[in-house]
Amino acid sequence: MMAAAAVIVITAVLLAPLAAAEPWKLCGSSGMYSANSTYQADLDAVSAALPLDASSSPALFATASSRGMVFALALCRGDVDAPGCRDCVAEAFLYATASCPYDKEVGVLYDACFLYFSGQDFLRTTDNVGQISLLHNNTSSTVVDDPVLVRQVLNATASEAAYSAPRRFVTACLYSGSVPVLYALTQCTPDLSPADCWACLEDLIHKLPLTLNIGGRIAGVRCSYRYEDYAFYRGEPMLNMRTRSSGKATPTSPCSDDAVEDLVKGVTAQLWRSNALMVFNAVLVAIMVAAGASGPRYSHAAVTRFLFQGASTLYLPIVSYVTSSIGTESCSTSGLDVFCHGRSYVAFLLIWTILVQIVGTSAIAAGDGQKLGPLIQLLYRMVWASYLVIYYAGRGFRTIISKSFTLGSIPYYTKVSQILIILCLLSLAKIMLKLYALQKARKNFALGRNNSRLVAGYMEKLMQDDDQLIPRLIVIGEDKKEIEATPQGYSFKQGNGSLVTLDMVWQKASAGDAFLGPRAWPKDLCLSFALFKLLRRRFQNIAHLAESGSAKAFNFVSDVLLNNGSPDRVFSVIADEISFVLDDSYYPSLPTSNSVRLLPILNITVSLSIISWCVAGSAYISHHFSVFSHPNQIFCRPNSDSCSFPPEYLNDGSRIAFGNILFNALPTISLVVAVVVAEAWEIVSYLCSNWVKIKMICNYVTHASWQGSPLVQGWLALVMKLRLRRSWSGRMGQRSLLPAPRRQQRHVKVPAQVKAAIVSALRDSNGTLSKGTMALHRIMTGRVDVDGSCFLWACQGKGTSDVILTWHIATGIVEMEARSSAGEQNAVIVATSLSRYCAYLVAAMPELLPDDEAWSRKLYKTLGTDIRRALAVKDTDGSGLAARLERSSYPVLDTELGKQEVIKSGARLGKQLLELIPEEAARWDLLAGFWSEMILYVAPSDNVKAHKKAIARDTELLTLVWALLTHAGMVARPGADAL
Repeated sequence: MMAAAAVIVITAVLLAPLAAAEPWKLCGSSGMYSANSTYQADLDAVSAALPLDASSSPALFATASSRGMVFALALCRGDVDAPGCRDCVAEAFLYATASCPYDKEVGVLYDACFLYFSGQDFLRTTDNVGQISLLHNNTSSTVVDDPVLVRQVLNATASEAAYSAPRRFVTACLYSGSVPVLYALTQCTPDLSPADCWACLEDLIHKLPLTLNIGGRIAGVRCSYRYEDYAFYRGEPMLNMRTRSSGKATPTSPCSDDAVEDLVKGVTAQLWRSNALMVFNAVLVAIMVAAGASGPRYSHAAVTRFLFQGASTLYLPIVSYVTSSIGTESCSTSGLDVFCHGRSYVAFLLIWTILVQIVGTSAIAAGDGQKLGPLIQLLYRMVWASYLVIYYAGRGFRTIISKSFTLGSIPYYTKVSQILIILCLLSLAKIMLKLYALQKARKNFALGRNNSRLVAGYMEKLMQDDDQLIPRLIVIGEDKKEIEATPQGYSFKQGNGSLVTLDMVWQKASAGDAFLGPRAWPKDLCLSFALFKLLRRRFQNIAHLAESGSAKAFNFVSDVLLNNGSPDRVFSVIADEISFVLDDSYYPSLPTSNSVRLLPILNITVSLSIISWCVAGSAYISHHFSVFSHPNQIFCRPNSDSCSFPPEYLNDGSRIAFGNILFNALPTISLVVAVVVAEAWEIVSYLCSNWVKIKMICNYVTHASWQGSPLVQGWLALVMKLRLRRSWSGRMGQRSLLPAPRRQQRHVKVPAQVKAAIVSALRDSNGTLSKGTMALHRIMTGRVDVDGSCFLWACQGKGTSDVILTWHIATGIVEMEARSSAGEQNAVIVATSLSRYCAYLVAAMPELLPDDEAWSRKLYKTLGTDIRRALAVKDTDGSGLAARLERSSYPVLDTELGKQEVIKSGARLGKQLLELIPEEAARWDLLAGFWSEMILYVAPSDNVKAHKKAIARDTELLTLVWALLTHAGMVARPGADAL
């Protein structure tokens, strides 16, 4: 067979003095090639490429083939640098062709590298062909003349190379007391599996003569070993072993079965305990990530905040305990002199810990980003995590140090340590940047409460002096002005020279600017931002709004929004305004990043660095570490002068391995993905945010050079198109106390007809709100048979919620009696959509309404129960839904929960609408007008906290109307006597 024929052992020095220095050669007998032949051309091509390929490989290993005629392999010693590897392989090719001319099979061994090429494809197998054996013949009276001891050292080194070293390269040193007496090296090609590497080295070690010689080596194409009584390798040994200082070692006896059983049980129990804690920790991490990733939607829920804080508090102590306990308890209680370690286990735990801290920096609980406390806690946790990394990295990711058996520095773990330390520093830098930005933002008059007080004082003066159609509302620039305190708040000491105001942007657009002129969205975005600064006064509890009740304010909203563009534009402007409120309240990194000029660049640089190191670290680890070649979590082996494990317990060379490293690897991989996605999302979110667009638009307005540059204008036009998330989903909730004639969805897209009806009702209100009465009078004017006053009784009630539900029931009755084609009419869409939306507000969001929240919820729940009971009564006489409700309501409502007259009133109103207004279109016009006014009437509110929660959940339609009315000066409803 080829493998058998190719295994040629040349004994350069066997039981005789070593006569020749390096290199050592193997000239095979598999044939010759002729000069200028195809084989020589292929060999020349391989010899030109292989030195560079081997030296550029992280493992200093490469193979090559050319047209199926020449097959070659080069492996440099693991402690050689890349240039030395390249030069050694190149020199080996020159030596091979010179010393074995025209031989198709040649092996060359240098101290620094091994080269082998052949005309037969030896690369397809793991056979260790081309072996070269070199042994000394001088003997020694020292401890190294014990062949059993030397084999123990070589076996331990081989096991470490096969099962623990990613590059399959390990150096070792045996000490007698404090004196080194034996140095060893084992190496396999890194493409071998752990089992194949171990089998290859084990075969070579068995060839060690029983009459031991001091020093020697055997090298083949797949594995090699070397041992000497002097330090022949570079650097510190990766594996340190000790023997008794009294002289020769004797063969160790097997450990007792009972002791080994105790060890196995102890390690298994410890591993189960540690893994159970890490499962619990994984749940905590999931809670932390989910709470942060959910954004503000659930941040106000007490249980969410409790879980987030609890998970954040418990996570690190559990990691600290698990990391410190690996390999300690079991080894100290088993009664054996055993060394247990879980270097990969500890490394993965620390990687996981740092990644969690990085994710936590981005996924800090919504709203907490405005407070110093959570960021400082995050900083403390990151400092502790960094300490764990530095501590265990300095120990080679070992939890204990054995006095007689230690693991030295392996390059793989050194590189992992470096990656972790850099990630720690980047995470600390990110937290410090957030703290710095928050501190600067607190003192910045363009952000936070200071800005609200400044805008309040500015608006007091503006409302007195400004009569422009487009008022000088502030967009940006407050932080560049000198500020003074006044009784009305802060104000500017001098003129508005450095401010960018709304009128400047709109004037530039009106003047036909190449960028602003043809595009409405940039100037509308500036309008949204200016309105956001006005609305923020309400969220900062500024009691007095200068524009409250002002005709100027209503005229401004009418001229700029209501009478200038479509209803969709009105709601789009307000929705963008609310998006700024959302960012300011729950994503403060966006506004605070603009508080210092270089902060955005620094934040992006740190995020890009985190992404780069995560990707590079993952690539390095995946290249040098395989869960298939290192599948276990903890490894135990007896110390050098202890008993040996019985063979039946061994499952990993000379060691006992426990656990499955996938338990740690899979969560770590998922966290790497989460970190990369989170950091990338943070970068993209900032670059595509409206905050950046506002800054760019205002810079464009104030820089004449930008205005004359087509390149800048084209770039700005492109940036304006980048939008990651909608500021408002455009949906509204729907509820109904009565069975709907068609299938009803819980949430629907706000119809364009509803937006148009609300805008029209506000335009017609002239700044005055009513509980639907103005619409009743206006719509019924001109009718001789009936006027709006006959329905006024239904606009009166104990509160607003009962009036809403009365008209909701009536609207449902009219809808049940309507023709099937009526649903396509605009008035029908407006009336039914707003009726169900107002019922939804009573049922699900009563805190946004004027009435007591608990009373409104109870009212809706009670009416729903009573109506279901009323509808359970069979319609025996065909009198219709209204009559059934009115008739059945008396016994049903005779209970304690049903004493309200709402159902009775709703049934009465429904009958009245059907009887007094026989024209179906007129009925729907009246209902559409009523509901359009009612949504305006209930919108004003001082419950700012409720609207803030609504914004976090996806912005209610009523919140948009509330903001719109605030800018129109309509911040309160008329008195109790007004309808």
